[in-house]
Amino acid sequence: MARTGKKTYYWDSCTLIAWVDGGKGHPPQVIAGLDEIAGEVTDNKAILCTSVIIETELLRGKLTQEQALKLQGLFKRRNVLLINLDSRIARRASEIRNYYNERNVKISSPDSIHLATAIIYGVDEFHTLDGGGERPRPNDLLRLNGNVAGYSLHIRMPVAVQSSLFTGVIENPNDRRPSGKESEKETTESSPTGIQRSSDRLAEGETTKTEGVTKENGRKESST
Repeated sequence: MARTGKKTYYWDSCTLIAWVDGGKGHPPQVIAGLDEIAGEVTDNKAILCTSVIIETELLRGKLTQEQALKLQGLFKRRNVLLINLDSRIARRASEIRNYYNERNVKISSPDSIHLATAIIYGVDEFHTLDGGGERPRPNDLLRLNGNVAGYSLHIRMPVAVQSSLFTGVIENPNDRRPSGKESEKETTESSPTGIQRSSDRLAEGETTKTEGVTKENGRKESST
C-alpha cells in the first residue's frame, strides 16, 4: 500500500460490527478505542481497510436505521478502503489455513481472508476483538500477533488511552513482536487491484514475511 504518512488500520468483521452496534457485550474502553480510531479516520488522519467479505458477514437486515446510516457514512469516505477478494488473497488465505491446520489450530475461512488481506496490503495494525474474552482459545486472532503463518502482522485490540492525543492500543497478553533475526522485512509489490472507493485510485500492495519463508516476489530468503 502506498505510504501516505498516515497510519493504516484494518478492521475485521467483529471489530466493525462492534463499532456499528455500539459494542454490546464489550468493555467501555474498547468501544471508546474504536470511536477514537473512527474519529481519526473521520479527520482524515488515518486510513481504514477491511475486506469486501464484510458484506456477507454483516447482516444489514438486523441493523437499525441509525446503525445503517453510520455504516453507510463510513464507507463513503475516500480513506476507507473496501478491498475485493482476488486470487492472490485467496491463495494467501489458503496458505494461512493450511499452516495452522497442520498444527491442529482451526482458522475459519473469513478470518484467514481478513488476515491475508491485511498482510498483502501491508497495513500498520490489524484490529480485532477475537481473543479478548475471559476464555482464551487456540484460534483467537490476538494470539497470532507478530507472526501469522510466518508473515509479520501487528494484531491489536483497540482500547482508549486517556493520555493519547488520538488512539491508544494496548498490548495483548500474547503479544509477540518479532525482534533480532525475526525482525520484520518489507517488500513492495505491484499495485493490487480490487480496492473500491470513490476516487477509483488503486492503492499499492505490500507484503511482509519473516526470514526463511518465501516472499511474494518468488525469491526465498536465506535462513541465518
